[in-house]
Amino acid sequence: MKIKLLGINLESGSGFTLANLFNYIGQHNDPVDIGGYGRFLYIDERDGFHVGLLITTKNQKKYLEFKHDKTAAKLEAKDVSEGAKFADFNFFAINKKTGRGIYQYYHHSCSLNMFGVICRSYYERLRQAQISEAMKTCHSTKEEKAIKKHFAGTLKWEIVVRPEAFDALVRSLKSIKAVTLTLSTLAYEKTVFTPISRVAKRMTQRYTFAPKTPISSLVSGIRDVVSKADVDGAKVEGIGQDGLEQVIKLINTPDFFGSFDFDAVASTMTITPKDFVESAFLTEIIKVAKSAPALKA
Repeated sequence: MKIKLLGINLESGSGFTLANLFNYIGQHNDPVDIGGYGRFLYIDERDGFHVGLLITTKNQKKYLEFKHDKTAAKLEAKDVSEGAKFADFNFFAINKKTGRGIYQYYHHSCSLNMFGVICRSYYERLRQAQISEAMKTCHSTKEEKAIKKHFAGTLKWEIVVRPEAFDALVRSLKSIKAVTLTLSTLAYEKTVFTPISRVAKRMTQRYTFAPKTPISSLVSGIRDVVSKADVDGAKVEGIGQDGLEQVIKLINTPDFFGSFDFDAVASTMTITPKDFVESAFLTEIIKVAKSAPALKA
């Protein structure tokens, strides 16, 4: 089994930064139950990155081993050690300046999208705490509205992929809400938009769709536009098969930034989670995150 390093982009709402969020998680890292599993999230900083280790525990008490040779085959149930639980691990490293980084994933571990949901749950707890604290000195409806406006928005995340993976991921969505295209050349010349197009670096166009719009026609349409127009990138906002919101971003970059053998990495995971920041595998992840041009922009 392979461990893949995926590209991720995080963006906070107004009122506080990603640094505020990760500091909050570090101070309130009691286990949470999200998606039916226990989640333990450990946070630190290293080499200009917010780094973390997410451990997901599962309540199953048995697992199966299958042995097969030329003469016989046997499936055998075995017990998990007393007092222990099945666990999956996911490391991540997010650039402090850009919000872009690496999320490590393997089959059956916590998906990147679920990682975003977990972080957003902490974000909303912090947001509500900040609003409640600010409200203590609020004396009018006008001030109350100003406070809520100050802390408007929530945590957003994007999966960074290449064209081939982009198509497959978009086709896997249950529905598409919107598509945003980033143009490398400005289309509005000699029009009412000329005064700003002369000084703008780039332009984006956003298209929204009805929930029942066929996915297949949209995918082929997006790819047709990207191949024929001067488009720097595309972003699709939709609903996944799990009912969760998902954002997929297309850029000219690999669909994953590296791969590792699971057994080789797992053999190094006999560690105390709070000391994860010095692990050799995290060192490799940071090295990749530093060298990938797509994660620096």
